[in-house]
Amino acid sequence: MNTIVTSDGLTIGIGRSDTPGILPETLNPSMIPVVKAAAEPGNQRLTAGAFLGLLLPYHVHSINNMLVGVLGNAELASMFLPDNPARALPKVREAAASAGAVTGFLRSLSENARSLDDPYPPLSRLVGFITQACGRSVAADGLKPLEDVPFPKNREASSAFGALLGMGTWAVLSLGGGGVVAGDGGGDLVRMSWSRPEGAGEPMLPGSGLAESVIYAAGGLAGRAGCLLRVETVPGRRGRATLESMTHVY
Repeated sequence: MNTIVTSDGLTIGIGRSDTPGILPETLNPSMIPVVKAAAEPGNQRLTAGAFLGLLLPYHVHSINNMLVGVLGNAELASMFLPDNPARALPKVREAAASAGAVTGFLRSLSENARSLDDPYPPLSRLVGFITQACGRSVAADGLKPLEDVPFPKNREASSAFGALLGMGTWAVLSLGGGGVVAGDGGGDLVRMSWSRPEGAGEPMLPGSGLAESVIYAAGGLAGRAGCLLRVETVPGRRGRATLESMTHVY
């Protein structure tokens, strides 16, 4: 068993072990620099807020898509006015409905983000936040089973929830705009997985290159919570991460 001890005393296990933190099940040489970077001072002190920042461009992209319905219908209405108000009125109503959808999205996004400061929110909050980040090209319905999964036992709830958010962020960034993300679990474990379409090119959306760093940082949070984060990946194709309480390891 190989381990790295971080500046704040956290031990990260490399390979199969019972060490709290992260367990890469398929570690390839190219990932070693990422592991070492995770051990540098400050890199294990990430909070849920750091992952929220990485997902911001994805939420902005979703909002932009929704604004098309507002601006497109408003433009059509302007084309019909003042000569044809009968045709303009339905477009005005559709623009108003689209604007209401944007408002609802922002309200829900704000509520979910605020809940991440609470160490004891239901997993349904996290599912909602990650689903909103996925956008139209990612199938995220598979996360719904997580809403009924109990929160894993841990010694520090805020770090455990941060690790779960890191798992979700890792999945979104790894997909890079297209694919499937799913979740399941039970007892004291939570699992998230992602897969990309056959023949898909490298993800090019913002933050995609940080996916591996995110999952290692999530492992640091898991270790502080007394949990274990197991990671299995086929680079560029699919991945699975499982956060489990140490009672499932010994």
